[in-house]
Amino acid sequence: MAARRCPRLRSKGHVALLATRFPLYGVIGTPYQFTGDGIQPLASSDAPLPYSHPQTNWFLASQLVRELREYKVVNMDDLVPLRTAARRFWAKDRTVERHPRASRLDHRAGMAST
Repeated sequence: MAARRCPRLRSKGHVALLATRFPLYGVIGTPYQFTGDGIQPLASSDAPLPYSHPQTNWFLASQLVRELREYKVVNMDDLVPLRTAARRFWAKDRTVERHPRASRLDHRAGMAST
């Protein structure tokens, strides 16, 4: 749908990818530091900060970043529309198993249990 509605995608072209392996990498946001005047924001950039970075404790994330490791280029016309896929998914018998203590925990929290 975006490829049909977005002028930039229509004029510049686009590629559809079906991602099969896309682990979490890090975040984009604003770094902070503790100074004599308290906690102060530092200059932010659009570069992602990996989760393994020591600065993550002083970082306010605004976007999640995933690393695209494995994918397949697909033709948009070959994909099943989302509504059709969702309808097929929910048409199957979906029996939800509840934890044995779930109704007791729901009752304590003031929730209606089924």
